Amino acid sequence: MSFVANTYNRFNLKFEYGKGCWLFTKEDKKYLDLVAGIAVCALGHNHKKFNSSIKAQIDKIIHVSNLYHIDPQEILAEKLCEKSFAEKVFFCNSGTEANEAAIKLVRKFGFEQSPEKIKILSFLNSFHGRTTGSISITGQEKYRKGFGKLLDNVEFVEFNNEIDLESKMDKNVAGVFVEIIQGEGGINLIDKNFLQKLRDMCNKFNAVLVFDEVQTGMGRTGKLFAYEHFNIEPDLITVAKALGNGIPIGALLGKEKFMEILSPGTHAATFGGNYLSTMAGIAVLDIFEQENIVENTRKTGVYFIDKLKSLQNKYQVIKKVKGLGLMIGMEVNCKAIDIINKLIDENILTVVAGENVVRFVPPLIISKEEIDFACEKIEAVLKETS
Repeated sequence: MSFVANTYNRFNLKFEYGKGCWLFTKEDKKYLDLVAGIAVCALGHNHKKFNSSIKAQIDKIIHVSNLYHIDPQEILAEKLCEKSFAEKVFFCNSGTEANEAAIKLVRKFGFEQSPEKIKILSFLNSFHGRTTGSISITGQEKYRKGFGKLLDNVEFVEFNNEIDLESKMDKNVAGVFVEIIQGEGGINLIDKNFLQKLRDMCNKFNAVLVFDEVQTGMGRTGKLFAYEHFNIEPDLITVAKALGNGIPIGALLGKEKFMEILSPGTHAATFGGNYLSTMAGIAVLDIFEQENIVENTRKTGVYFIDKLKSLQNKYQVIKKVKGLGLMIGMEVNCKAIDIINKLIDENILTVVAGENVVRFVPPLIISKEEIDFACEKIEAVLKETS
């Protein structure tokens, strides 16, 4: 009997330790980890420099609350602003919390102009978290079902559909939330022209443009932030996951004129931006620079996608290979979970992205040799499935 709440469908696996891109059971059976804690462990497992940084911080101080100034928080905020369009940062504990902060900011921004200007636009197949606010703007019914009345004044637009966007954008829209790549929705990449249209429409109607980069941010796509591929800036971005390499942290980054809307008392997070989590974020960014992680992601991402496309040419079970950097989807003509279960038998760990997409989000330190190993195992499963 387990005393843990039954909120996950867990695989029958338990790991004792990790090293690099590999996870090991108590019996020392090893698995190549192409999940990375769902795009969290960018530096892999047991990274020595990262571990040393957080161990040193633990020996000094972990938490005091945001009633006092916290040096690592100031340092990390400055680093994030220097590497992005942003001018201010709010720290919290997860991507969901970052999106909740953004929802409140957007609604307050609109309400200050007009009580009617509180509508939020989001997109079909999107995913922004599991709290009441974040599921309200998540464009998948399965996540909203069964919870009764959620936030009012939320409308969903068809992804990459300019006509649908124009029909729903009006003066009462306070903000728009969008993922550059829809992760949980199936690894769907936004069209550049559509993104530009979105930027233009937000400018026209004085609405806040929010990029949810919880999964795409922090090097995952071969740029530190995915919006850099398009040279189109948002007003706010939300990040989390890889920022802490497994230590819980989330952040809302934005231009000062928007961030100042969250004044003292309007929003807070008890643990947000504490010494340990922000030191983890500093260590991640420093190691990214020292070990050229983002460039490695770009190169290995291209290599991995090319290898999967070669398999697509051989096996009809693959309908499409899509993605950017090391955020990759393999769309199949069967249930993705069936492929994933068979890959576990081959010592490969993957994760779903919708019902028919196998998602690959490995540590950003993965090597071409490890990708070759993964593709050999994937091919073995594809042969069996075919």
